[in-house]
Amino acid sequence: MKSIVLGSVLVLSMLLVIPQQVGAYDFQNWRTWDTISQGSSGGFVGAAQINLHSSGIQSATGPIDGIFGAGTNSGVRIYQDAEGLGVDGIVGPNTWVIWRHTHLLASITECMIILEVQYILVIIAYMVAVIAESM
Repeated sequence: MKSIVLGSVLVLSMLLVIPQQVGAYDFQNWRTWDTISQGSSGGFVGAAQINLHSSGIQSATGPIDGIFGAGTNSGVRIYQDAEGLGVDGIVGPNTWVIWRHTHLLASITECMIILEVQYILVIIAYMVAVIAESM
C-alpha cells in the first residue's frame, strides 16, 4: 500500500511539474531562452554547447554535457570575439540571436528536450530506488 501511495504521489507531481517547465519556453523564440553562464546547467547549456561545436569550437568547449564549466566559458568567449560581440562569457539574447540568424538553432530544441527528459528520468529512477528501499 505504501509503495502505491508513493508511486501515485510521484506520478501526480510529475504531471504538475512537467507542463509548467515545458510551457515556460517558446523554443522558437530566442527571447524566452535563459541567460546562462559558468555554473549553469541543463538544456540551454547543452544547446549552447551544440552551437559551439557546430561553430567549430569543440576543442575549447569540451563535451556536450549540459554543464557550463570552464571549457564552455572559454568556447563562448572565443565565439563572442569571433562574432564581434561583447566578450563576457555569458550566453544571453545577443549570443542566442547570432546563433538563430546563422540557423544553428534549428536542431538544438531536440537536444534541450532530451536533456530535460534525461533529468526527469534521473529523478524517477531515484524515486523508484527510494520506494524499493522502503519496501
